Amino acid sequence: MSTLLKLGTGEEIPDPSPEQVERALRSLRGGDGSVAILQRSDAVFMQVAGGGDEGFEVLEYSQGVPELHFQCLDGLETERVVQAFLKYREGRNDHEREFRWKPLKRTIFPGFDKVITFATLAIIAGLVWFFLRIVLR
Repeated sequence: MSTLLKLGTGEEIPDPSPEQVERALRSLRGGDGSVAILQRSDAVFMQVAGGGDEGFEVLEYSQGVPELHFQCLDGLETERVVQAFLKYREGRNDHEREFRWKPLKRTIFPGFDKVITFATLAIIAGLVWFFLRIVLR
């Protein structure tokens, strides 16, 4: 499986070795530009931000569409994150069960989910009215 490691410094490493991935992650010290992204394709990736002695601040992965973009904010000790990246590099998806993920729900239009809920309720109300009208004749 082909991967690309991108660092906040602008450096890009095509098909990084396990040692290159580990070295890159352990070199992150936090602050601006302290980011590493391991891509399987343009929108399929795992990324981490932060770093240093306390671990990382945020870990994310995406499976290619906004609805399948997830974030983890706790339990991001350096060793856990390094192991997750190394397994991801191998094509494994162990990270999906080894961390507590929250979906990053991104909609095209803010409030669109409320519009859908209202429209659904309006349709149900119309169907109930229609059936009651037939039954009560």
